This record gives sequence, structure tokens and C-alpha cells, in this order.
Amino acid sequence: MALTAHHIRAFERGATFVPNQPSNAATTQRDLERLRRSINLRLFWRDSHPGDHKNSLVSSIVKSSWQPPDTLSASNPLWTDFSTTIKQAMALRNKRNLDRQALQAWRSLSRNQDIFITHADKGGKLVIVKRADYFAEARRQLNDATTYRALTKDEAASLHSRLHQLKTTFIHRLQTANNITRNESTRLLAEECSFPPIYFLPKIHKAKRQDTGTFPYRPIIGAVRNCLRSLDAYLAKLTSPLLKAIPGSLEDTADLIRAWEGIGSLPANASLFSADVESLYPSIPWEEGVASACRFYASHYHILLHEARTNNRLLPPRPTLFRDILKAILQNNIFHFRDESWYIQCSGTAMGCSMSVYLACTFMFYRTRHLILHPPPELLFFRRYIDDIIGVSTLPPDKVPALFGIQPSGAPPASPSVTDQHIRLTFVFADAAGELPALDLLLKIHEGRPSCRLYRKPTDGHQYLHWRSSHPIHQRTSIPYSQLIRTARNCTFTEDFAPAASELLDRFRTRDFPEPILQAAIRKLESRLSSTSRTALLQTSVKRPGPEIALITTFNPAADATIRSAARTFWHRLRTSTTITALSASAASALPDRLHTVYRTGRRLGALLGPIIKRGNF
Repeated sequence: MALTAHHIRAFERGATFVPNQPSNAATTQRDLERLRRSINLRLFWRDSHPGDHKNSLVSSIVKSSWQPPDTLSASNPLWTDFSTTIKQAMALRNKRNLDRQALQAWRSLSRNQDIFITHADKGGKLVIVKRADYFAEARRQLNDATTYRALTKDEAASLHSRLHQLKTTFIHRLQTANNITRNESTRLLAEECSFPPIYFLPKIHKAKRQDTGTFPYRPIIGAVRNCLRSLDAYLAKLTSPLLKAIPGSLEDTADLIRAWEGIGSLPANASLFSADVESLYPSIPWEEGVASACRFYASHYHILLHEARTNNRLLPPRPTLFRDILKAILQNNIFHFRDESWYIQCSGTAMGCSMSVYLACTFMFYRTRHLILHPPPELLFFRRYIDDIIGVSTLPPDKVPALFGIQPSGAPPASPSVTDQHIRLTFVFADAAGELPALDLLLKIHEGRPSCRLYRKPTDGHQYLHWRSSHPIHQRTSIPYSQLIRTARNCTFTEDFAPAASELLDRFRTRDFPEPILQAAIRKLESRLSSTSRTALLQTSVKRPGPEIALITTFNPAADATIRSAARTFWHRLRTSTTITALSASAASALPDRLHTVYRTGRRLGALLGPIIKRGNF
């Protein structure tokens, strides 16, 4: 199809662009009611102490709908004045930040029966896909009998009933073991569930398939509606502290930089390599994957006990119960394609499953443990980010696979083999300049010492938020600064930082960022670098907890100032009102000093088309 100028204008804004749209009155009313409930909850529990109740990870997964006493009623004059002001402000209309023709052209694409638009697997680009090619690739993957098994509609319904019974059993076991409370058990059992859809994202950063002439696709199974979704999310939250304890594992780019630059000097014959596991998630054998995950869980159970005691949480499940739930999650991954065919995954784990990262990391740890704990003298450096291995060896490139037990056909392995019929490795070696891409870095051995600089993949769409998007001003102004900080952090040498920063600022100019905003970001960066070292930039920042009580609503540029002013006035009047003082002398102290305003963004351009694929409605 030929794209018009209107199409192109919409595409230039990017999928994250939020058009100025009228506020939804029903949504605003729900936001206000949530705020009122938060206030009433705080007043109800005003005399409680932090140690009175055990915290639970489930509470952040399945929210309680219990309504506390209506201390601040909907008819309270303070509340009616405040809510009326908010509703009137949210009803204000904004000047268009995207012309009507471009928006209509964007929407019209969803009605085109020959194509649809989706995100690339990596890089942030939007990709126009022929439906015929998409369906052909989807069917090719789904017909892989080693990974998926087709189900009839009746079989799927029967399994759904069995899954519900299985979920009920696990929840009762968790409650009996005092891992969750009775109320949490009730909330988990009340969850509605169905089978999620599967969809596929094109890997445009990979070479096209020789047999089809199309890009390969990554399968994603949306876990939101899965019957075991909450238990999956619970185990993922539970095991998140264990990810940091896995030897040789990387958390993020900063972790790689710290490890890489901390090596010290290297011999002249040292060379870089990377190894990538082909399709790790669907390739993990269930028995070995579960055994690895449970073995690490059991041996580090003391960490979870310490976390629970430190944070006043309920005890984590014992290893036996953990194993049973994990097996059920892996072996009951049922989904549909276009609501017309149903499948069950019969190997590995799915993208979209919350436990996939922990499962993959523990599996790969035990597969490579001998290289991490007892490295051969030829292996000078070894780190792994899920399925991506980064290493330094004194061996020539053709000998490096032998470190992983890979030998020419017929030759016995010189060390335990990392690979087998399930797990295959693809090796990449440093180029002629001695550089190797890893995560978002270009690693290099510079005069015998490790160095790095920022790396951008050729397929990187540089889809930074457009300045005219309907986002709060503080979010937009923070983006250039945060990206400059990232660039400075990723560059060992200042001479690498300067051209990378210049290119970055040019990218922001193409996104309509005003020059004063960019110059302010530069000055802020210079001030930061003058008072701190680059080493400080590599430290993991502590995530601040969110506000205790906040008005969370959709951002409306025309309403912002009015909402913030109304929140300040309302909060001051409320804390000194008879509604509060009549409760007790200390009731006002139960409320925080200020009412925060937190904005969520409106509907993005990408959301106009994304759900078409993710919900299977195409």
C-alpha cells in the first residue's frame, strides 16, 4: 500500500505519542472514588502500627476491593467541592497536537484487511506487516509439534476446568502454610480467567528467513487472563531477590560496565566473544528447568526468609510447594490464536510468563556453572545476561566453542557440554577493530585494558517521545537529561562521549524538542559530572516508594494547574476539618502532609492498533 502524507505525519510522531483527547468523565469519576477510598482506608487504619499486620506480595498483584467505613462521604461538602472542580477541569478541551487528517489516516490503517501495524521485537520501530505473511509465520511456528500441541475446543474447556481446580488447591495450600492470608485467598479465588492470546513480533534486527523471505517472529503469550497468572506473578515477585544471587549473572548494562571495567589489565592475546542461545525460552527442557529453579530456590531459601523478616512479610512457600506451583505453571500454558484455535505449550516457557526470567537464569547458571565457579585458565572473563554470554579468552576464535564442550563432529568434548539437542549456541567474535556489541555497549580491549562506549543497533528506531505528545512537562524535560546520563555512563573515555552526545541531541531536535530544553539538560549534566564521578553513575539507584495517597488520573494539559491547586486547597481544608478532628486528636497525623497528583498518559497512537494483535482481534 502507498502511504499518504497524513500517514507519514502520524508515523513520525511514533507509537508512544499521545494525542490531546477529551477526558472521559466516567474514568475521572472512578479516579476520584479510588482517591476517596484511599483516604478512608488510611483513616480506618490510623491507629495501627507497621508491625501489626504482615505484608504480603499478593496484595500488590490482586488488589483488595474491600470498602472501609465512609468517614469521608461522597456528600461531604469538602469532597463535593473538590470533585466538582476536578471534573470541570478535566472537561476542558486542549488544542490539537496532531491534525485530524493524520489521526484519521492512522485509524484507517486498522481497517485495512491486507496489513496491520505492530512493533518490532527490538528497537522501537513500527512495522507494517502483510497479514498473509504474518499468518503464514504464525501457523509455521504453531505447527511445531515439539513446542506446541493443538487442542480441540472441548479439550481446552476441559483443561480450563481442571486448571481452576488446580489453582484452588494451590491457594488453599498457600493459606494453610501461612504464605497468604484468608482475605488474599478469597481475592485470588474470585479472579476471572480465560485463555490468553498468542501474538508475534517481527525480529527486524535478524536476517530474513531463507525459506520464506520474511523476518523471523518472536512469539508472545499474553499472560493477563491466564488462570495461573496471579500465582505466576507471585512466584516472580518472590524470587526477584534471588536473581541478584546467581553467580556470573548480570542485572543490567551498569552491572556489565562495573564487571567489565573492573577486570584490570589483560594479556595481548586476549580477545572478546559473545554467545547467544538460540530460542532459549521455548527450548528449556521442563524436567531440567524445574530442577534447576527449585535447586537454587532451596539452597538460597535463607535469603527469602531474611527478606520476609526484614520487610515484615508472610513466610515464603517451602521448596516443595514452590516446585509444585512452578511445574503447574509451565505445564499448563494454554492459549488461543484468533479465538479459533487452541494450543498448549509442551516444552520450555513462554515470553509473557512472569517466571520465565528466573527459570532461564537458573537453568543457564547450572549449565555453565563449571565455567563460572571453576573457569579454565584460557577463560579470563565470563558474564551472562539471561541467554547472552559475554567472555574474554586467550584462545583463537575457532577454539572458543571447545570451552563450552562443543567439538568437531566425532571428537570427545574437552569439558562438560553446555549444549545438547535442545540448547544451541551462536558465537560472535570481536571485529577487526577489536570491538564487540553487548547489550547497549560496544566492548573493547584498549591497550590491554577493558573499555566501552555506547552502542546503537542499526535497527534502532530512535523513537524518543515526541515533544508535542500529551505528557506532563516534567516527564518530557527529563528525557534528554536521562539519556545524556546514560550516554556518559556507557562511555569509558570522554572522547567517545562527545560525538555520541551530539548525535543524541540531534535526534531530540528531530523530535521537536526546543533548544532551551536541550541546553538545560546539558548544563544539568555538566553540573552533575562536576560534583560526582562516573563511578557514581554506575551505582544502582534505589527506587523510591510511590506516594502513600495520590490522585491518580489521566493527564490533561489544560487541567494540570487547576488540579494541583485544587489538591493543595482540599488537602489543607480536609486535615483541619471536623471530619478529621472529630475522629481523634491524632487523626490528622494519619494523613500525609500533602496530596500528590500522579498522572497516567492518555491513549497512545500505538494503542489504536496494538490491541488488535495482542487481543487476537485481527
